[in-house]
Amino acid sequence: MKGDPMKKVTITFEGKRAEEMAGKFFSYLVDGGLEDTVIDHLSDATTDVGIGECDADKLTVRFDCKPRCSGA
Repeated sequence: MKGDPMKKVTITFEGKRAEEMAGKFFSYLVDGGLEDTVIDHLSDATTDVGIGECDADKLTVRFDCKPRCSGA
């Protein structure tokens, strides 16, 4: 979706075991069911939201926002 506007949200874990908790959150978001909840809550009648790309080493997730096709 090159050329489209992008906005970033940052979640930071701080303190003892922060690295472990960040990894656990990433896994929960990508593989543990949180993805479905986020997508269900953010998608609406005009926009479909879904994970476009993720990087487990960098703990990054990109959500793509695409126009929803109207049904005929």
